[in-house]
Amino acid sequence: MPFNTVFTPDRRAALTWCPGVRTVLGWRWPECKYTANDYRAYEDRVRDLLQGAKARAAIETGGIVWRLALEIVGAELLEEAANGPSPDVYSYHKLFRSEVGDDQLDDTLSSDELDVICGTYKAIMDTGQIEDRSWWPKEPAWRESHFDVGRWSAWNEKWFLTRLSRIRCGEEQPKKQASWRGAMRQANGASKLRTVLESASKDWIENNRDQLCG
Repeated sequence: MPFNTVFTPDRRAALTWCPGVRTVLGWRWPECKYTANDYRAYEDRVRDLLQGAKARAAIETGGIVWRLALEIVGAELLEEAANGPSPDVYSYHKLFRSEVGDDQLDDTLSSDELDVICGTYKAIMDTGQIEDRSWWPKEPAWRESHFDVGRWSAWNEKWFLTRLSRIRCGEEQPKKQASWRGAMRQANGASKLRTVLESASKDWIENNRDQLCG
């Protein structure tokens, strides 16, 4: 489940918003056949990306991004995420603004960076259009799918490890986004469960706010 560890900056501090660096995993022709070596190169790219603030933000994102970060970089990221926002939060952040009180900040990832983590390539079609193809479902597609039930389930883990094994054996290719949407259709009850879990989590935090902030 996504979470945040927020930071309230000193009101005297200067906050400078820096847009995320535009980045892409790679450009390919639509007929390209991907190999296990391509997947290893993708993992190396993610390791280079997930340093410091980016690593924290990936863990906090939850879902498929969280699982890929743990798989590629390691479980030590969990402790890093719990340590609170990094010093980079002053220039590159997600802003939380309440009706009363101070603004709060946390580390974040750009949409391009999320795409790299999910293994997204840009395929150049004969028409000149660009089509995304990814080893794993892109983060927005995951959030909108019935795979996302508000937590990483045993079924999610089995699916992930099965696909990962097939990729490493050269038996899987990056999918088009329409193919991912079709592959992730499941029982409609999953989205209802996610809503219930989110509501229960918010209620628990509100009821235990004093202990959490004490």
